[in-house]
Amino acid sequence: AFKIPHRADDKLQIRVGIHSGPVCAGVVGVKMPRYCLFGDTVNTASRMESTSEAMHIQCSNSTYQLLKKEGFILECRGSIDIKGKGMMTTWWLNGQSDYIATPTNSTYPNKRSPSPLRPYSSTGSCEMFLLPN
Repeated sequence: AFKIPHRADDKLQIRVGIHSGPVCAGVVGVKMPRYCLFGDTVNTASRMESTSEAMHIQCSNSTYQLLKKEGFILECRGSIDIKGKGMMTTWWLNGQSDYIATPTNSTYPNKRSPSPLRPYSSTGSCEMFLLPN
């Protein structure tokens, strides 16, 4: 949990959901323009967040397929009933491995110890909300 300077007794906990896929993006509004993402990918990312648990990052199977190639550590959560989607296999994103994947699927250990999660950029959508204590 994270400490909040002006609320020392409260712990900030977040849950995150990630789904990868196509999105439609654009600026909406005239008086107060906003950049918005639309589409099933955004909705599924939102469902990944809402069915996640505090202090966890839940990924869809499509995100799992992308991240496992990049050396991330993922743990199968199992099948979850996702509103509007039915049963989906989801994964916990736990960190990044110290192995480098090559196109031939062989791995070569490097000399660093496993690292904690670092910012990662991918196509898709991510939903993140703060949870009350």
